[in-house]
Amino acid sequence: MPIEIPSRFPEYLVASILIILAPGPSVLFAIARAISWGRAAAIATVAGNALGMFALSVLVAFGLGPILQRSEIAFIAVQVLGGLYLIYLGIEAIRHS
Repeated sequence: MPIEIPSRFPEYLVASILIILAPGPSVLFAIARAISWGRAAAIATVAGNALGMFALSVLVAFGLGPILQRSEIAFIAVQVLGGLYLIYLGIEAIRHS
């Protein structure tokens, strides 16, 4: 039985390759750190990014998504805490510039 290739597969393949090859914000951040601070800072940045992605993956694997979807209070709490953290990061960036 031959494998059927969908009619839009070539477009899908090109779009997928372009999306995969385009650097995201974490890659651009690591490059900027490498240029500004050197290899050790870039490696620490990549390690921190990987650790953060791993932690997020573990939370998702244990069902954080459905909890946030069902509980409006938990969802709002995550939004507020994330906003406060961004404000803190902004203040620290201003203080140290």
